[in-house]
This record gives sequence, C-alpha cells and structure tokens, in this order.
Amino acid sequence: MTTIAEIRNMLNMPDVLELSDAVIQVAIDDANTLINYKSKTKIAAMKELATKRQAAYLAYLSYSDHVVHTLPGSVSETDGSWDPVAVARERTVRDKLAMLKSSADEALLSILGPKIRIRSGTSAGISR
Repeated sequence: MTTIAEIRNMLNMPDVLELSDAVIQVAIDDANTLINYKSKTKIAAMKELATKRQAAYLAYLSYSDHVVHTLPGSVSETDGSWDPVAVARERTVRDKLAMLKSSADEALLSILGPKIRIRSGTSAGISR
C-alpha cells in the first residue's frame, strides 16, 4: 500500500508546508482508483509500482500549480534588511513534472498490456 512518506521520498519533498499530506493522500487515492480500474496484471508489485509513480506524478502536478519557495532567513529588526541563513531550494518544476509523467506512463503501460497508446497533451495520458 502506497504511503504519504513514500511519495514524499520519491519527490524529495519532506516539508509538509511545501506539499501537504492531504494533497498527497488525494493523489494516492486517485492513483489507486485508476490503477485498480485499468490494470490487467495480477502481479501486485507491478500494480504497486504503477500506483506509486502515478501518485507521485499527481501530487507533483498539484504542487506545480502552487509552488512555494520559502527563503530561509529573517528580516533584521534594526534596518529591515534580509539576512539569509541558508541557500533557498530551487526546483525545476517543468522538467521534473515531465519526468514523473513519463515514469507514470511507463508503469501504466507495463500493467495495461498490449495495444495501448499514449495520447500526448491530455491529463489522463492513456487511451485504449
């Protein structure tokens, strides 16, 4: 069973303020529904892999709609200047989203069987 912690690890997003547990859980639930409906395989490990990849893609898709970059540091009370305490993490959202989509599609294809083609530019991405 796919967990929130697994998806956080896959996305390298440990901070709940960056991506909430509730958003990840919705992605997991949606991925479970999709994989259980479309899967032609009886191999549980492949279904789990497809579910994880699809959930990671859906969770990151939600994140990419509202990217939060919190700069670590504080404002000086004396002169109002910004005092950084660490380097801000930057994410290349578009590239990572494309990679996650490709990974999710690859896993879906592996459980759907032959005669499946990928439609580009659609939210579902898979057609029969």
